[in-house]
Amino acid sequence: GWGTAKRTIQAAVDSAKPGDTVIVAPGIYGDGARITPNGQLQNRVVVTKDVTLESRDGAEKTIILGACSPAGLSSGGCGPDAVRCIFMDRGMLKGFTLTGGATGNENKEDLNNRGGGLYSPNQKNGLPILYDCIISNNAAIRGGGAYAGTFHRCLIAHNSAQRNGGGARET
Repeated sequence: GWGTAKRTIQAAVDSAKPGDTVIVAPGIYGDGARITPNGQLQNRVVVTKDVTLESRDGAEKTIILGACSPAGLSSGGCGPDAVRCIFMDRGMLKGFTLTGGATGNENKEDLNNRGGGLYSPNQKNGLPILYDCIISNNAAIRGGGAYAGTFHRCLIAHNSAQRNGGGARET
């Protein structure tokens, strides 16, 4: 219940057990950062266990807000201090807007420079699974909006990539 509510999505994910559903109240979640596992890029939320993140009131009212790098204004916001919205290598994401996220600005095919809104290393198995999400106004070198994942009833718009996959990219 709301009596056990956490202030950040990350705190709720950290306390969840595999198989749990984390219900997220409406709001703009733009605080905090966690480093990409085995990488350097910051993320608002990192999910590395099989949980479902579900917004209570839908994507229009539940926003994970990334951040552009101050040094990256000439590269669409990509740079060393950028913050991706979410790194998620399994589980489900239901009813969120992922916006304002960015990646590093190196021309590398790696986890620090792909997926400004969402990055998953699991492109071969299609995880995570997203339902009813909006992925907009993110930037990356490759996969501006998202890199990997399976999308159901999602809007992917107004993202940019310097190399390829402005909206989304799989491989």
